Amino acid sequence: MMKPELLESIETPAVLLDRSKLIDNIKKMQDLADKHHVNLRPHIKTHKSIKIANLQIEQGASGITASKVDEALVFLKAGINSITFAQPLLTPSKIDRLFQAALESQADVRMIMDSTEGLNLIVIKAEEHSYIPGVFIKIDVGLNRCGLKEEDGRIVGLAETIHNHPRLKFCGLLSHAGHAYAAADGNGVAQIAENERRQMLRIKDTLEKENIPVPEISVGSTPTVLGAENFDEVTEIRPGNYVFLDQNPLRLGLVQPDEVSLTVLATIISKNSDYFITDAGSKTLTSDLGGMISTLGLLVIVVLLIWINLRWRRGGEGPRRDLRVFALFSVIYLAFMLYTSSRYAFEVIHSRYLIPLYPPLFFLFFRSLDSMFSQAKKSLATRLVMVLLSVWLLYPAAQSAVIVKQARAEGLINYSRDSWRASDLAVKMAESPPEGLCFSNQSEALYILAGVEAHRSPRTTYHPTSQTPTGELDSFAEYLVGDEPVYLIWFDAVSPHPHRRNFHTLEDISARYSLFEIQRCLDGTLFQILPLPPGGNAH
Repeated sequence: MMKPELLESIETPAVLLDRSKLIDNIKKMQDLADKHHVNLRPHIKTHKSIKIANLQIEQGASGITASKVDEALVFLKAGINSITFAQPLLTPSKIDRLFQAALESQADVRMIMDSTEGLNLIVIKAEEHSYIPGVFIKIDVGLNRCGLKEEDGRIVGLAETIHNHPRLKFCGLLSHAGHAYAAADGNGVAQIAENERRQMLRIKDTLEKENIPVPEISVGSTPTVLGAENFDEVTEIRPGNYVFLDQNPLRLGLVQPDEVSLTVLATIISKNSDYFITDAGSKTLTSDLGGMISTLGLLVIVVLLIWINLRWRRGGEGPRRDLRVFALFSVIYLAFMLYTSSRYAFEVIHSRYLIPLYPPLFFLFFRSLDSMFSQAKKSLATRLVMVLLSVWLLYPAAQSAVIVKQARAEGLINYSRDSWRASDLAVKMAESPPEGLCFSNQSEALYILAGVEAHRSPRTTYHPTSQTPTGELDSFAEYLVGDEPVYLIWFDAVSPHPHRRNFHTLEDISARYSLFEIQRCLDGTLFQILPLPPGGNAH
């Protein structure tokens, strides 16, 4: 345990890694794999560290698992000679880089696929590079993401094609029960793990009846590996989170607090009657609090709105039929979402699942206003409040409708839907997102397409005054003071939309700051933004 005086010398917030606990976690998982006679091929997306991967290999891991091409390339170059790439690849250039690196390092690269298109592309690239990759068929065991369902008739045909092709090696079946993270407890995790194993074995039996051998059954997520009670006929496990551990396996009762190796050191900077306030916010800890919080919050809102309607109903008459219908729908739908998420853990509730609730919530809200004011004197103030609340709710919807209409007429920010999907810059950012503070002139599309969070690049009309006519450019310098690198992801297409015209141009920005070109793509460029040296010129 770290000495108190050493902790006091560390500036917070800070991430702490307990090396002894890290090594213990690595050894425990390897011992579990050895006990059940399965190979351990850990996923490196949690740690992204060559040193930790080497520790795992030293303890007996058969290789690693990766889900990003550029991450896999780093580990190949570092000497890791067996990698499972656990994401279907449909981008030719990514497969080119992966196979070329595998040839150069004489490594064993194993792919996954769940479609004829994906398999055909692997075949084409294997022939072009004269390389024989291993290929798994990805099975969806309940996460409802990538993979084929157990009953999908394409599985046999795909397996037969891979097995008979001279340029491919059929590795077997691979699954990922990531939905176990949303289970209610350890028993729920054990049930998910056993369901995963049984599904895989049923598919294996089907293939073997067709004289297609299935060499490997690869399963894995940290919760299911820790919670599983039976590994019969499983050949490989692929946990990743186990090296550090966090509140998810703790919540599920799979580990103890003293097994967590990665923690955040924070300082209590204030307190009140209810809370201690620290200097570690959601960006330091996590902003992923699960879907239950928002869903429970909506349930409370629905119940509150129903109570208001019943409490303030006119003249003691019962609630209107439409109120009962909307209220009943809202309660049943929310109860269904809560039950399925906790019982079957198909996926942590996402906001998109709550969209059907918006119409009844709007209705209940306005009905509540009407009920509350029906008994009150219809004064000017009351009417004014109702009008203002209506505008407050309806104006954003109207504004969004205008933007959508413009986008449909002109293409989303000078790109059609197909153009966005083919955006070279978006593809590159998805493959290798910059590690630092990002800004972009198309931040929303960047997030949707590449999963990269970026602030909007400096604008000319953001609170400009006679003292600061250049808008955000004057205040932009504050982001360059710290140690975190600052990037600008710039799409060359300039939007014709009125609300987009106020972005500063590259010329404006380069006149004030140094733009160092990191990567040029077909439709844009990744820059690092640096302070302009005194008397210097922008790059």
